Amino acid sequence: MKTRYVCSVICSLILLAGISACKNEVATGELTPEQLADLGARIYANPENQSAILSDAGMTEADFRLQIENISTSTDASSRYRKSFEQQLQN
Repeated sequence: MKTRYVCSVICSLILLAGISACKNEVATGELTPEQLADLGARIYANPENQSAILSDAGMTEADFRLQIENISTSTDASSRYRKSFEQQLQN
């Protein structure tokens, strides 16, 4: 009986830790170059709505700028961003 209780408590703590970690990852996770390109293209097309576009994505201007700077440090990520951004503008 005592072993079953301890096991239940441990399993519950592991589950809660996992849920918490996933929640934080979603909230603070970086977007893919393609996702950032979509946001960038929408801002480019509607600069007056920049704050609303970023807010809907759960980001601030500083968050967006930081992620763009991170992408610019990778040739592959930069190419993916540019390609996706150009495609978004053509749509």
